Amino acid sequence: MAPLTSLSALQDAVNALPPVAPGKVRVFRGQTTDYPTITPASYRTRLASLPICLCYSRLLLKELRADHALPHLAGEELQVEALWQEAVAQHYASGSSYLDVTHSIESAAWFALHVGTWVPESSLPDAARPAWVSELKHEIKWLEYSRAAELGYIYAFDVEKWDSPQPGSVLPDIDKLLQSGLVPPDLALVDLSNAPDPFKTPRMLAQLGCLIRTGESERYDLRPLRVKGTPLQIAWPMTGSEVVKRTVEEMFPGPAVDPWYERFLIAPMMLDVDAATGKLVLRRPLPVTLYRGETDAYNAALTATEWILSPPLLHDFLRHPPARADASKTAPLRELETREVMSKAMSVTTPIVLEAPVLSLFPPPTSNLWNHQLLLSDISSSVAAYSDAMQEIGNVSLLNVLFQFSQLEETFWERARTSNETHKLTRGLWLSGSQKEWILARLMLQEFPGMQVEIQPPVKIRLDPVKRRFIYERFEGDTEWAELSTVPELAKPVFVALYLLRALSPRLKVEATPNAYRMMSGEEHGATAKNRYSFSAFANAARLVRIKGPQEVPDWFFLRTKQNDPFTTVADAGSPSFLIDTPAAFADLTANDLIAAARS
Repeated sequence: MAPLTSLSALQDAVNALPPVAPGKVRVFRGQTTDYPTITPASYRTRLASLPICLCYSRLLLKELRADHALPHLAGEELQVEALWQEAVAQHYASGSSYLDVTHSIESAAWFALHVGTWVPESSLPDAARPAWVSELKHEIKWLEYSRAAELGYIYAFDVEKWDSPQPGSVLPDIDKLLQSGLVPPDLALVDLSNAPDPFKTPRMLAQLGCLIRTGESERYDLRPLRVKGTPLQIAWPMTGSEVVKRTVEEMFPGPAVDPWYERFLIAPMMLDVDAATGKLVLRRPLPVTLYRGETDAYNAALTATEWILSPPLLHDFLRHPPARADASKTAPLRELETREVMSKAMSVTTPIVLEAPVLSLFPPPTSNLWNHQLLLSDISSSVAAYSDAMQEIGNVSLLNVLFQFSQLEETFWERARTSNETHKLTRGLWLSGSQKEWILARLMLQEFPGMQVEIQPPVKIRLDPVKRRFIYERFEGDTEWAELSTVPELAKPVFVALYLLRALSPRLKVEATPNAYRMMSGEEHGATAKNRYSFSAFANAARLVRIKGPQEVPDWFFLRTKQNDPFTTVADAGSPSFLIDTPAAFADLTANDLIAAARS
């Protein structure tokens, strides 16, 4: 059969297909190849960065929708996490467990008649960057669409339309949500034009996008469920259709008009090491695609988002204190002495660079969701180190560690170059556990857009055995012991750092903060009001992957999962979860309480 080459012929062919099944709607998908299966990206390949994309898009909501707040526990917020954030990841970043389809046969035809090819291109020097950054190897990978020389294929599916519950409507019980998430049923259609703000994005509207949740039907393969008579074979010139003539600029609106695209693009780049050459390279912290357009202005707007936060590696920065002779010019003598102390400490410190916005994932330090006693338990003095191939390559000490927090902790980057805003960045935390009675901590802050890192005075931290809460005093001993949570700027990084150190330990343990919770009423529970906590039990949830620095830069480590994905939480790393119902605050539970609940 000859391919269809006009819109009228394509419409006639669609009209000749079997009638739409009762109670269902018909949608289309265009592909340049007739693959043996049609499955979402998450079932074709492992989506290494999906947890980071979901975490960062959750943070961006605070910028894009003022009425959204963390943590996500209400039904609407769980729906946001379960569905709409995956829709954003599908269109802008890592891909998801949903399949792209559309109501429009012309939009489907565009993707059937345009083939995407990855085109590498060396980045050009930028006078606005520091000289050493311009010398770094960096290869831009463009996705370039061109007219397909071969046939295109259009598939049709008849699926049930899913209507998103409106805010304020009655939603499923929270316990069910904790188990399965508030998501559409299998093979249901999600029309992205009905997405709530700010998820109704210019790209989704330009492509008339919809999503299908495949579920577990046919091993996540939708091909067996296509309408009989499809795929339809099409080819250029597709006369009569204006949509198939649209440019990349029209199908993928640029960052100037697409807030989600802008915010994914503008996050500062980070340093890595090229495994083949051993040289430092730049890479984006999010797996965002750069589409090559037809105009230089469109392409320049994408490459203009490339920049790096200075200093990019804290452990390397701390190794080089300013000369004492420069004290009057650059810093007070006391500050130089502090830098000298930290420079010496770096020789026995394990630097851990975090890729995910972990600080933003956890409760505030004043919350009773933190169990301080558990945070201080089951931390190993050393753990195995791994290569990028996830092979053990010896041990690494955890007695002295430097955590460098991710640039994704912040969401103001799209305004960084155009406004006079200043922001205090939490850049790092140095912890020393060499003392048995207490741990020593130093917080590192940066007043952005300045490039100087301020090293805070050291503090001693220990557990009050009576209150079972962390207390602190300044290392010089000029203060009384006080509750650490009263200094949230320091307490939150300390709590999260201890959480991450526990994730590295090979000992089996329970989580020091629940991954979800809610308060149940007495009527609901048949007794007094209780808290329901969901928590994980885990061991070896995280691994340290050694990054072999070039000669002038010492090695550092990325915190990863067993699959070599950036680590976020033990629950995201695949650890099993359990429930406990109790009137007590999570902070007051013991390890035995939680272990008993897990065993039951």
